[in-house]
Amino acid sequence: MSATVKNRVRQLYSFLKEANQLRFRPVRSLSEHPRVVRLADMPQHESMHLYRPVQVQDAQEVPDTLMRITRPTTTQCPTPPEAIASWLLPDWDDPAKTAEYAESRNEIDETGETTTVRFDSDERRSSDFVTWDDQRTAWVAPEQRARQALRFFELFYDIYSTVEKDGEELELMVGDGHLSWLTGSAIDGQVVIAHPVLLKRVELRFDAKIPEFTVHETDRDTELYSGLFVDLQQVSPAAIKNRKNELESAGYHPLGWQDTEAFLKALIQTISPLSGEFLDAPARSASSTPTMWREPVLFLRKRVAGIATAVDAIVDDIETRELFPPALAQITGTMEEWLGSGIGAEEPGGGTNGTEKQIPSRSISDDDILLAKEANAEQVQIIRRLHTSGSVIVQGPPGTGKTHTIGNIIGHLLSQGKSILVAADGVELACDENEVQAVL
Repeated sequence: MSATVKNRVRQLYSFLKEANQLRFRPVRSLSEHPRVVRLADMPQHESMHLYRPVQVQDAQEVPDTLMRITRPTTTQCPTPPEAIASWLLPDWDDPAKTAEYAESRNEIDETGETTTVRFDSDERRSSDFVTWDDQRTAWVAPEQRARQALRFFELFYDIYSTVEKDGEELELMVGDGHLSWLTGSAIDGQVVIAHPVLLKRVELRFDAKIPEFTVHETDRDTELYSGLFVDLQQVSPAAIKNRKNELESAGYHPLGWQDTEAFLKALIQTISPLSGEFLDAPARSASSTPTMWREPVLFLRKRVAGIATAVDAIVDDIETRELFPPALAQITGTMEEWLGSGIGAEEPGGGTNGTEKQIPSRSISDDDILLAKEANAEQVQIIRRLHTSGSVIVQGPPGTGKTHTIGNIIGHLLSQGKSILVAADGVELACDENEVQAVL
């Protein structure tokens, strides 16, 4: 592949990267995300479990299940004896409060007169209260932990419900390496950063039979939140890229131990070699001195936040790639150079150069076009153009057969043994689902 093609493709994705940065400003504060759960707030309760990676020789052994949050069982306060029940003040069954009784109350005696009766005027009543209060005290401590765990469980239920509703727009992340810094942005001026920098996508599952939430590993690699640094005037892009390369090769996990901490200590020195500090505890507020500390969190973020990371990975991949999809040649205006490279051309003896998968044949016969529905000449021409160029844009007002054409294209590609991903706006997809299913 010529240097011209590679350079044009590089320019294309560099433009997309810059455009994305201007359109979607980086989330600099953790509180700006839809949901945040600090793992330090997880109660010490038998229904709550956190499983962190284990260091094995020179590598990490990461468990599939990172967290297990089971709904705890709560219990009722011991029932007070009948002799004292009417004397107890409200909220006596709240484990967060102290049980108290009325010192005295007015009662009507046998003669019909109103008299004041003190609680401690009856020794048996006082004795019953002491006995019951001891039982209640033994109930309070474990019940407080159980109810605290239940509130933590409800946080995950809220996250799960949000993901079920807006799963196409949100993703669950685990993060650590909290960066706090008051610094300058070339675009936004003075900014405050309060966000973890080491991130990894995870998956939340719910088992209604138990009921229990579990947080699982995914195949997504750990990422450095480089979007925080792209427009910061005091940070060297080359230095951040070196740290990204180290992360890609070592695969440090946000929930890791000494290896992750060593990486974060090196990272804060990369961000600011002269003044960066790694703390043992969270800083009280952001200052002009960049600080970082361990504080693992789970949070929901909008998927647009991951676009910059994906584009960065593509830009890095361009440097090592020699072959590109033909659609990129059309977009970048380098079709002549792409065709002149000989990719997909036949080798002597009827073979190919081994890269025929990068480009379709230049022509296709009528016998090779297999359609599941009737088609006119324009629709057949669309399939021919798709076959020769690798991409095609079809435009037209409603009712002109665009979905019908999509169905035919799907059937044609399936007949060639190819896999097809159909993507559409949610409303349009719902309207067209029956027609597409008829082809499948």
